[in-house]
Amino acid sequence: MRDNLNDLKNILISQGSRFREIDDLLIIQMVALCLRKDYTGSRNPFGITPSALDNLTTDLLERNWDQCQKTILITIKFLTDLKIQGPEMLPFSYYALPICYYFHGNTNPNTEIVRQWFWVTAFGSDDFRSSTDVYNSCESFFKDLERNEIGNILSLTISKTKLIQTNYNYRNALSRAILAFMANLNPLDFENSRAVVLDNVYLLLSHAPNLHHIYPHNFLKGKLPPGINPDSLMNICFIRQKTNSQIGDKNPLTYFKEFSSSIRDFDRILKSHLIPREYIDKEQFEPEDYYKFLLARASLFAETLKAELPDARVTITD
Repeated sequence: MRDNLNDLKNILISQGSRFREIDDLLIIQMVALCLRKDYTGSRNPFGITPSALDNLTTDLLERNWDQCQKTILITIKFLTDLKIQGPEMLPFSYYALPICYYFHGNTNPNTEIVRQWFWVTAFGSDDFRSSTDVYNSCESFFKDLERNEIGNILSLTISKTKLIQTNYNYRNALSRAILAFMANLNPLDFENSRAVVLDNVYLLLSHAPNLHHIYPHNFLKGKLPPGINPDSLMNICFIRQKTNSQIGDKNPLTYFKEFSSSIRDFDRILKSHLIPREYIDKEQFEPEDYYKFLLARASLFAETLKAELPDARVTITD
């Protein structure tokens, strides 16, 4: 098994994938779910709990490895296409498991619905780390989907207040979901719309990521009333480290004018970050503008997310 795991990770290394850092246990659980799907008996012995994993014999793993590895690579490719570039960027690592189950042996997967399931679950689940969560998704939603019987309609409530209140925290699932969705919009650099942003910033996210505050932290210092959060993710975007350093602590009304005066397609850049133009065109900054900006950007974020989920019932609340 160790050799098989190393072979899989060598494939990911050769592809330059950060999923080469995927946990061995998660890979084994993905294999277990493939076998669970293939099993036709009355009482399924395969699953992701420690006791169920004991049923994965060496012989079973060897006989089924090639097909399971193919499924795992398809799953990783799907997540990478969503700009989930590594296991550390999954809101919960268990999200990969139902997707793997669905793709296994499926010659005609509905990737559009899987994509919507991912975002609905990422923004709608406060927790997704139990075997029950995984089995329910596999054997209810995804089994129905494979039979073209979508019995469980996707539904999501998006709270603008919750978006505003969320800070960056690498342990927080909603924080990761927000950043993953922002990355999925292919954000462009303020200084150069052709420059690669995600490779240099997003892929290096860790416990101390290099993320840009649209209203710089030091610029806001002493200007905001109590309870207004300068570290809200609605005040965060992806740009190159070089551009971030160039901006420093400048007033956004200043640095946005500098960039927009020299870049013809600046509106396209703003759109890629969900930054409302009216807040960078003001003549001067007033403290109340900051919260209004957060609310306007949260509204844009929520409406954009809703538009990405045409088959789901989405409600946006304050």
